[in-house]
Amino acid sequence: MNILKKLSISILKRILLILAASAIGLILLYGVFSIPVKNMMPHAKASSETLCEEGLFPTKFTDDTRSKLDNFTDALMIQNAIHPSSGDTLKDVLLVNHMAYTDSMIPTDDLATETSTPLPKEGTSSEYMRYWHGYLLFLKPLLLIMDYSGIRILNLVLQVVLILLLLFSMKKRGLTRFLLPFLVSWLAVSPWVLPFSMQLSTVYYIALISTNILLLFWPRIRNNVYLFFCLLGLLTSYFDYLTWPLITLGLPLIFYILMEETDRIKTLKTACSDTFLICINWGVGYGCMWAMKWVITELILHNGALTQAVGAAAYRSSAESDIPGSSVNALMVWKENISCTIYPLFVILFTVCFLILALQIFRNRSGLLERLKPRIIIPLIFTAVLPLLWYGVIKNHSFVHPYLTFRSLWISYLSVLCLIATLKRSGN
Repeated sequence: MNILKKLSISILKRILLILAASAIGLILLYGVFSIPVKNMMPHAKASSETLCEEGLFPTKFTDDTRSKLDNFTDALMIQNAIHPSSGDTLKDVLLVNHMAYTDSMIPTDDLATETSTPLPKEGTSSEYMRYWHGYLLFLKPLLLIMDYSGIRILNLVLQVVLILLLLFSMKKRGLTRFLLPFLVSWLAVSPWVLPFSMQLSTVYYIALISTNILLLFWPRIRNNVYLFFCLLGLLTSYFDYLTWPLITLGLPLIFYILMEETDRIKTLKTACSDTFLICINWGVGYGCMWAMKWVITELILHNGALTQAVGAAAYRSSAESDIPGSSVNALMVWKENISCTIYPLFVILFTVCFLILALQIFRNRSGLLERLKPRIIIPLIFTAVLPLLWYGVIKNHSFVHPYLTFRSLWISYLSVLCLIATLKRSGN
């Protein structure tokens, strides 16, 4: 009876959290949709010039998939931000319209037309209602004061600051021996590319900020860890398109596992249970928050939003590819994504890091069995395979958009190196 009561309270808390987040999310978007878009147009026009000059999917620094930018979506995000009001703000918030001027969807061209002088008279409003578009909370105000180039500079500054803060937080919490694994595995995501793309940066911010919060406020987070990860899931759903969302689960989860290493009372069963329940809570937050957007839109507008969204979700998790008549399987998806991380600099540094850690363990092998902690190792192994499980479920999206999804493998590489590093003596 006591277990049932606890379970009921736990479920009720999550229901209230998701309902409250949905209400707050709507109110905040309603507020930024009330900002006059005419004041954003000069910076939108300058942004359009940059995006048109670069093209839809340019590469940065190197000519390969891992360096590809998603200017297609960034241009669409700016179009969503500057779409003129229909007079019904709530409807605008739910539909999130953008202007289209041709039959073929080329957001960079549409943005150029929309910001041209004189303004175009003909165009069609197209909706993108299956996402929350929470990024507009920041993008709309930013377009009042800067253009796309300015946003990229801001991205660079903020991302460097967050990484440095995370390194400081790791040192402060006694995780110094994991600094090298973190920095080496970080290279798998080509972090030098991320500041140049708003689309790529959204979940990166959530992952870095949440991991910093977890380390800086460890005692409080530890006592409410399931709700914390449920909140991360719903924030990911609120702010992100479907890019590489798993990083907002995997990165803080790894650091949670590492912080729990010193808990000598914790058993293997409890550690595995915690890891599993953390993933479930993140999934509940992510899935339910996303579904709330569909349900709210359907209840208010009665426009088939729920049917459309469920159909899109089913397609993205199907075995279909974008080539008619062809299909994909898990092995094809894994190969496509893993290959994006295999480049000389990363392979060399990963191998060197692995060998350094292995050598240190060998030189200090006395007491190795005591340092072999299944309650840490097994959760790290499970975390390492999370991206592969994700790719196996979300097959279509992961195969068609590897330039987005391959970055989730940061979780795998970091887990593997941290697993080896846990076998070192703490003072090494």
